[in-house]
Amino acid sequence: MRPDGLGITTALDALRLYGAEITVHGRSMLVRTDSNPYFHNGNLVLSDWPAGSAELTLFEQEFPYATHRTLWINGDLPAPAFSHADFSGGDLPGGDAFGHGLRLESTLTMSATASATGAAPPGRIPAVGHGRLLESDGDWLALAAQRCADTGTTAEADDDGARFCRTQTRLEHGISRRNQGAGCGWFVDGALVASLILLRLPADRARVEAVMTDPAHRRQGIAAALLGLAMAHARTYWRTELFVLDAEPDGPAAGIYRRLGFTDAGWVTSLTGENIR
Repeated sequence: MRPDGLGITTALDALRLYGAEITVHGRSMLVRTDSNPYFHNGNLVLSDWPAGSAELTLFEQEFPYATHRTLWINGDLPAPAFSHADFSGGDLPGGDAFGHGLRLESTLTMSATASATGAAPPGRIPAVGHGRLLESDGDWLALAAQRCADTGTTAEADDDGARFCRTQTRLEHGISRRNQGAGCGWFVDGALVASLILLRLPADRARVEAVMTDPAHRRQGIAAALLGLAMAHARTYWRTELFVLDAEPDGPAAGIYRRLGFTDAGWVTSLTGENIR
């Protein structure tokens, strides 16, 4: 099969930076990120539509200990374009959605050229703090703690959520050291209050991921300022020509991204759920 859609193709390029192995299995692709087995969107099956029991069986066989099930649908169409009638689940156990406790979800893919982001009018300057690249080990430890807090756990916890956060941050630190990406943070009184990851992709592209702002510092223009800083870094040092990111279609972040020069460029649609045994 051939990956289709800007969101899918750049996501696969990004996963390769994390060490993902991507192999073809008939009409599907298996994406395995052994470096972070807790990464739901790094351990999955990518399939053309219609999908069904064969793809779910492949996931079960390849990830027998996974607590999740993730099936990406190849292409760039939103969830309403897909029908329950085209999903054949066989006799696998499950809940109501598509007969298997799976949720059909879509995120909006947005893109912006370097010239569009460079010409976008400057947004509101945050009243407090400053933005910069993450550099020291302490910066990256702060990112792991922020990521854990955002998912409802702590960096010291012994659960899958905390293990994912710690491992993902360690991998991103390594990507940054290899100049294949960068972490950017906004600091107030020395504390990290907002962050994002920028990944350097082939064909002069960059993908923005994991944009987070602590609840107490939202609606102050910090996310927009931080994204502007990150894109300026990529334009200057990587000669990036196209930026790509995913957003909730009806969320406030999409409006921020549009003001920075981003436009709608497709969708990433998936079937997700817990692994029911």
